[in-house]
Amino acid sequence: MAVPRLSRQDARRLISRVLDEANVTYGRHFREALVDEGLEIGDALGILNRGQVYDEPEQDIKTGDCKYRIEDETPGGKRCAIVFCFKSRDDAFLITVFAVGRR
Repeated sequence: MAVPRLSRQDARRLISRVLDEANVTYGRHFREALVDEGLEIGDALGILNRGQVYDEPEQDIKTGDCKYRIEDETPGGKRCAIVFCFKSRDDAFLITVFAVGRR
């Protein structure tokens, strides 16, 4: 079931619930980018748990999914963004992770 476009605040609440239920899929590109950035899954989960969705979602041209970007710092002080989408109201898919500058 496709998930309709969510507000930044609703996306933030839904990702928290999905994380609590451990319904997160780590895409291949996400796993590769995690290694490239020198991060571990725990770093990514921390970003997802504490981070903020600052921008409105973008619609993926190929899949039609709304992609959200959440940002926060790792315990080591590296500021990163994770791009994700919801495959259903119960499942999130992590697309990529990358370092970003301060907001």
